[in-house]
Amino acid sequence: MDVDKLKAWAEAGDAEVMYNLGLAYRTGREVDKDPAEAHRLFERAATAGYAEAMYTVAEDYYTGTGVAVDYAAAVKWLKESITKWQDVPSMQLFLDMCQAGQGMAANDATALEFLAAELDKCPQNIYEEHPLKRIMIFGTYSEDMFSPAHEDITEYRRLACQVKRILERKG
Repeated sequence: MDVDKLKAWAEAGDAEVMYNLGLAYRTGREVDKDPAEAHRLFERAATAGYAEAMYTVAEDYYTGTGVAVDYAAAVKWLKESITKWQDVPSMQLFLDMCQAGQGMAANDATALEFLAAELDKCPQNIYEEHPLKRIMIFGTYSEDMFSPAHEDITEYRRLACQVKRILERKG
């Protein structure tokens, strides 16, 4: 890996390179390990619209990796990530933080309304492909909602169960 070339591309604004260079700084791969520099690069990539970086930045703010813990900033970046690509890890952390009242008032309904609104923006075939959407629409959970094709099947199941419990409390 030519670190100098990657740094030049990152400085020129290549968000994917910024993210990957951030990973190098996070792990110490071919550069000195530097969590603060990793976070700086991740946040630049996220600001440039790189979706994977949005979740990483949120997680950094949540855990205090390379930056001070800031739940409000974590929530901001989780919302950006969910809006950009409706990813399960962002949805799960957002719900966890909402339930714990971290960075927002503890209000399950607010989190569900936000997630439902974002999921409504997905293509129509989401009913078959996204178990969370089916739960929000039909209020039910069953194992047949999942197929082995889901990379995040364990996370989907965990999220689906959590959302089901929230919906049951609301109903």
